This record gives sequence, C-alpha cells and structure tokens, in this order.
Amino acid sequence: MGRRVIAGLALAALIAAPSATPQIVVGQTIVRTAELRPGATRSLVVSCPSGYFAISAGVYRAVNGANTLSIRSSSLRAFAFRLGNPPANPGGRVAVAAACRRIRARGGVPYLKLKTLKPVTVRVGPSGQRQVHLACPPKMVPAAAGFDLGRAGSTLALQSQTQTLRTFTFEVLNRGTAARTVSFHGSCLTLVRPAGARAEQLQVRVATASVPLHAGSQLVIKSCPRGWLSLAAGYSLPPRVTLNGATATLRQGRWSVTSKPGSPELATFELVCSRLTG
Repeated sequence: MGRRVIAGLALAALIAAPSATPQIVVGQTIVRTAELRPGATRSLVVSCPSGYFAISAGVYRAVNGANTLSIRSSSLRAFAFRLGNPPANPGGRVAVAAACRRIRARGGVPYLKLKTLKPVTVRVGPSGQRQVHLACPPKMVPAAAGFDLGRAGSTLALQSQTQTLRTFTFEVLNRGTAARTVSFHGSCLTLVRPAGARAEQLQVRVATASVPLHAGSQLVIKSCPRGWLSLAAGYSLPPRVTLNGATATLRQGRWSVTSKPGSPELATFELVCSRLTG
C-alpha cells in the first residue's frame, strides 16, 4: 500500500478571523436510508442543518449491482440523488450521505461561502471515454462535486473523480453501443472575513492511497490526521473495478468497490482534509 500527499498547502488569502475569538471548522454527516427494489429508480434528497453547507455527498451503503445515476447539489445545503436498480438485481436498503460543514464562531464571523460553477455537458461515444475538468477561481477550493449520467447508468461508469486545490477532474467510461450525454457539476469554497480581522488560514490537503484490491466486494476506509475534518472522497479506478459508493464522513473517507475475478487490481483513493489554523 502506498500513500503520498499530492498537496498540503495553507490557502492564506482565503480567510481571516478575529484574534480573540476561538473558531474551528465543525461538521456533521447526515445519512438517509431508503428501500431500493428490483427494477426501481429512486430519488432522494439529503439536507444539512441550517447554517451548514453541503460540501460533498455520496453513497454511504450501497446495494451491490445498483447504479448511481446522479449526485448533484440541489441547493447550497442539500444534495439530490437518483439511484437505479436493474430488474434482475436483488433489492435492499441503500444509505446516502452529505458532508455538512460550517465555521463555529462567536459573533457569526468568519463564514463559509460557496460559488456554483457552470455545469459541463459532454457526449461520450460508443465504447468511448471522456475526461472533464472544472476549475475554480484563484483563492477558492473545489467542493460539492456532482454528476448526472442520465438514464444510462448501466452502460456508463464514472471511473475517476479527483481534485487538486483548484480543479475537479472527472473521467467517464461508456461501455455501451450508443453515444450518451453526461453532465458534471461543482462549486468552489472560500471563507469570508470582516474588514480589519486578524488573518487565519483554511488549510487544505489532498492525500492519495494506492490500494491493492481482491476479487469481489471490498470496503476501504482512510482517515484525516487528528484535528482535521474530511471534505471529499475521490477515487481513480481501473476498468475492471466498479464503484458502489464513496463518501466523506466526519474525519474519514469510505469507498465500497467490487472487483471482477482475475489478477489483483490497484486502485487509487483520494481524501481531502481541512482545518482552520492561526
């Protein structure tokens, strides 16, 4: 197993806070469960409490063989999911989750701010593959990644969803014989301060782990360092590996994958962590 930090930088210009006020990034993970029956398509919405932003979202517990058709922000504090289960696949209970974050500060400052990016829509040809990038302006961090595979979830696979400190990268694979349209979504995160406040830093780091996978289903869990909260759980998978679910909880990233029988596969998992420092 290999682990390396891609980027661990203090985004000094992002934020400032009053000097005598204790302030930290706080979070909750909101989970919603539902029955996913054979042949059914289910839409769910997960909302963060008032005052929190929905920074990322994903499938916390999957029904193996079901398809995640869409995960995208429906507002600054909510994510909408659309899940499909093939008719021949057994049913079960699925759990979806949103990572909710805010700044705890007396006097109400500083505060998080999300800027929604314009979605990017691409056409993926038969047996084709497309890579899409969404970039944030300077001094803003990618957050709230999302996608919509339309109704072709059984033939489309999102094999990669990663980020740097400035850019989202998505990679989608079309295993079908017809061209398909896919859209990608995202927002950019910053922290706002009042005039005259003492500067503090929102520190963000993106770390990756290369993990050998055995045949069948497997759960991978990685944790942020002590004192850090997770923002997002990214991944990059080989074609023989299927993602069942990926989500950020309070300090962890969780990935559920299924590998086809054969030689061992090596997958890359990415955990984005943050903290507020003075």
